[in-house]
Amino acid sequence: LGIQALSIANLAAQSEDAPAASGHFQQAVTLNPDESRYTRQLALAHALGGDLDTALALADAWVARASDAPEPFLLRAQLLTRTDRLGEAERALVAAEDRTLPDEAETLRSIAIRRADLLGARGRHEEAVAALRVLPVDDQLLEEVGEALGQAWDRAGEAQKAAVYFERVARMEAIREALSDT
Repeated sequence: LGIQALSIANLAAQSEDAPAASGHFQQAVTLNPDESRYTRQLALAHALGGDLDTALALADAWVARASDAPEPFLLRAQLLTRTDRLGEAERALVAAEDRTLPDEAETLRSIAIRRADLLGARGRHEEAVAALRVLPVDDQLLEEVGEALGQAWDRAGEAQKAAVYFERVARMEAIREALSDT
């Protein structure tokens, strides 16, 4: 029954039927209270429906249950960003980063990019650029980091520096496309 509720909830969420998704995710959480992914999905369904207070309460409860894992803090940061509580969102991202193992490079990059975006939104542009510059980057994520750097420079009012990164990303995309045609 839990898997059926989860499947129906996912379909409802995909169709943006927030009340139906919330109800079915709640059923999945009730049947499987230790499954944190259900709590995450329930919180996101409430956020989809505009009930950010309930979504944040669920995220906070998850943080209390799993305070050593980065995922609840990432969810909390995502929801806080939607409520324009950017300082709290940044602290949640720092908490997520503190709980992420050094070998989880992709998660660390994602956190750094989100944090740089928040820093830029808070007017701390130089910090945003500095945070992105220290990221270890492999070929797969080079475009994503380049795009984030361009956006950070753009927010800082540095159009020329932003253009350099946007042009590099465009060239990388063109090279990738050319290679895929061969």
